[in-house]
Amino acid sequence: MKKKSLEPEQMKKTCEAVRRALLEADSWVILAHERPDGDTIGCGSALARRADILGKSWSWFGPDEVPEAYRFLHGTERYRSRESLSGTDIEGNTAILVLDTSSLDRTVSLGDARRNAVVLNIDHHGDNDLFGDVNLVSSEAPAVAEPLWDIYEHAGWTPDVREAESLYVALVTDTGHFRFEGTSPKTFEIVSKLVKQGVEPQEMFSLLYENRSLSGLQLWGRGFLRAETFSDGEACITWLSQEDFSETKATREDTEHLVNELLHLKGVRLAFLLVEEDDQIRVSVRTKPPHNARDLACIWGGGGHVRAAGCKIEGNLAAALESIRRKVEESHEKRVSSSP
Repeated sequence: MKKKSLEPEQMKKTCEAVRRALLEADSWVILAHERPDGDTIGCGSALARRADILGKSWSWFGPDEVPEAYRFLHGTERYRSRESLSGTDIEGNTAILVLDTSSLDRTVSLGDARRNAVVLNIDHHGDNDLFGDVNLVSSEAPAVAEPLWDIYEHAGWTPDVREAESLYVALVTDTGHFRFEGTSPKTFEIVSKLVKQGVEPQEMFSLLYENRSLSGLQLWGRGFLRAETFSDGEACITWLSQEDFSETKATREDTEHLVNELLHLKGVRLAFLLVEEDDQIRVSVRTKPPHNARDLACIWGGGGHVRAAGCKIEGNLAAALESIRRKVEESHEKRVSSSP
């Protein structure tokens, strides 16, 4: 069940609790989620810059490396990939900022570090576990950059150009350049203010999308060649094997946005990309109304958003492909049979 966003008065109180925790802390530990995207990295970068401005010490971690496309953002050179926090990561009074993360199993393990720090959970997933000491979860926001912007406005922080670029990247990537559901007048109001602070949209687009590698392009070609529709043309699925990566010399981050392309096909409202890993299959799900990507991902223990979600399926590609086709077909038949 989707959690409602905070009411205005509750939002104000929560923003104040976050502001107070950040100002009272001597150091900030910023955490990104696994397979980081532009939203979690953009927001983390903005907070790293804000920490610099406020004279706070900071560190930044995540389970996986920062994708190449986002490494122009402030602070990414200090980002470190690791599985868990250690006691040395917590210096005195520390605030741990967990960004764009619905549950703690999607980020670096806090371990004993949690007992010596305040955990600030800033997110926009409808299935967030509310694991923080302070939970600022705005499920109607199209990107975590929006509730983070609420904190900036409440605190009276005016972003400099580096912060503005980071927040812009978070917004533009998680809204699909403002075409995904949830994009609202507020989104454009924030973008307008960021541009006034010096963001150059053309430059940002070039840095984000006009630096593709030939190996990544060849990897996409394999995915496109395998794409097939089913469920009366309403669903499209494709897959990539470990051999595809080794033969093209592409990386896992080269798969970003590939699944979205499948939704461009006429009549397709469900899209699936399966990527083979060592002992499991990673599945990316994208949908158009009336389908819910999060509900589909939950079938295999995953989660995410209504339009974008993911999960992992144990076993091999053939079994995973069959499982997805079967579940989607069953859902399609039930919907058709129940139609008047």
